[in-house]
Amino acid sequence: MKAVFPILLLFVAVILCPSGVGAQINHPAPAKQESAKLDNKIYLKTFDISALSEGKKSVQYVQVFSKGKKYMLNMCGKEGMPEGLTLSLYNSKRKLLGTNVINGKHQTKVTFPCSATGLYYLVYTLSENTSEAVQMDCGKSVLSLKFEEKD
Repeated sequence: MKAVFPILLLFVAVILCPSGVGAQINHPAPAKQESAKLDNKIYLKTFDISALSEGKKSVQYVQVFSKGKKYMLNMCGKEGMPEGLTLSLYNSKRKLLGTNVINGKHQTKVTFPCSATGLYYLVYTLSENTSEAVQMDCGKSVLSLKFEEKD
């Protein structure tokens, strides 16, 4: 009798659950443009970085990455990549693993081959001398799983 109650409870929860629960992905306009560029990639998540437009110094997200997978992060604003937007990737011990700044230029994409499963910190910041117009352009960052095409 004790085993019947959990099964009955699960059955009732499934029946009473709203049917729209599975469709919670909501792509804002800039993220749709970046998602369209995902050739050999699978869309995973969109990070909202618009808080940088509201005067925040940084926006941080925690994400679990799996060993042996290759991830890609694309950053975009209303008018493309905001100049001065920096993404810093840290492991669970807060060791800096990489950034989107290469030779002083801010890249729109970062590819990360994961060597250990665990928590990773994604920290988005705007440089101090970023103009107000650029600050207002911060929008989204799209995370995707990258895979190699097989012939």
